[in-house]
Amino acid sequence: MSRSDSVIASISRSLCIDELGYVVMPDAAAELLFQVIAGRTEQAAVADAALEVVLATSNDPTGQWVLDPHIEGESEVPWTGLLGGEIRNVQADRVFLGGNEQLEQGDSVWWIVDYKTAQPPAGDLDTALAASRTVHAPQLETYAKVLRQLRGIDIPIRAGLYYPTWARFDFWELPSFLS
Repeated sequence: MSRSDSVIASISRSLCIDELGYVVMPDAAAELLFQVIAGRTEQAAVADAALEVVLATSNDPTGQWVLDPHIEGESEVPWTGLLGGEIRNVQADRVFLGGNEQLEQGDSVWWIVDYKTAQPPAGDLDTALAASRTVHAPQLETYAKVLRQLRGIDIPIRAGLYYPTWARFDFWELPSFLS
């Protein structure tokens, strides 16, 4: 029996009929019912938000490019590397070989893409992008260091933050000294 079924069974056992023939629900049962309804509302909101991200990605040329089949393309790929004398486990959202620029096919550049699904800010998008890059660049640099250890490569690596609901892709080349 699921938690919802259990709660509903508990509520139904607590119901009674008053002297006028109305169904009466004790306060504790009403609170349980509210929690079930609120939980389902929250689940629906999460599902709606996920659908919005999927639709935004599928309708965006950059989103399509990021998800297209690429040479050595992988999603949610876990890696382990030795950084600064410590074993580091990382998991990149999307990694692939592509061309030199956004939307180009090829095998000359590694692309490490991290998805950001937050809603667009009310203020200036450029300011928000810059702030987000400052926060997330160290994470992507760590991925690049591990990628270079595992693949033993000297080709360029570009890191990118993809915002499907903003229709923005902020990317930059990572320096080769990150190894």
